[in-house]
Amino acid sequence: MDRNAARVIRGIAKPSEAVPMRQMETCHTMLFCGIPFYSIWHQIRFDNYWVEGPPPALEKHTLPTFELVAMKQQSITTRQYSFSITHRYQNCVQSALIIAPKAGVRLVAWSLMESVPGTIEFNGEQAHFVLITYGLAEDAPWTVTFDFEYDPKTLPQDGEEKLFDVSWVNTYWEYANKHTDDFRKLIEQFPDWAHVIPSVAVVNITAY
Repeated sequence: MDRNAARVIRGIAKPSEAVPMRQMETCHTMLFCGIPFYSIWHQIRFDNYWVEGPPPALEKHTLPTFELVAMKQQSITTRQYSFSITHRYQNCVQSALIIAPKAGVRLVAWSLMESVPGTIEFNGEQAHFVLITYGLAEDAPWTVTFDFEYDPKTLPQDGEEKLFDVSWVNTYWEYANKHTDDFRKLIEQFPDWAHVIPSVAVVNITAY
């Protein structure tokens, strides 16, 4: 958003309703504030504002899946997780993975690239970011693996230890026919000169 963003947003919504991104209540309870990031550089760099509203009228069967299919203890200090990703919607959808290792845990390898890039920081949290842009949907799943290194002594010994959190974000760019009335009315209030690109996004956060 540019320098006029705050004035435009507050001219459309009541000042008390337009909340700066880093002041959202979810910043205290969710990974990366529970925000549907699709462009880390763009979204973190600029000030964004959020207005609470009803959830989108999303058809769950269109959601790309991110499902754990296997977990393998490769050594005393290394564990591999395998996930299946499937894209089932014939339209413009982007997915993003925000992978945040717990304290004392490191992501040391993955099947996406030969090396693992460094983490990014937001809201005092460190995480790896992956953006996935799909072609045509198909039934064949895409299996991805992540290897985590950790010190067993620093984790609970009850068999329920979690090594990392994942935020699985899916953004629909062509979903106008599913916009809620509240969302549609909000978009219509923007002035003609404002460049508005509406999208519908879903965030699922899970610990593994």
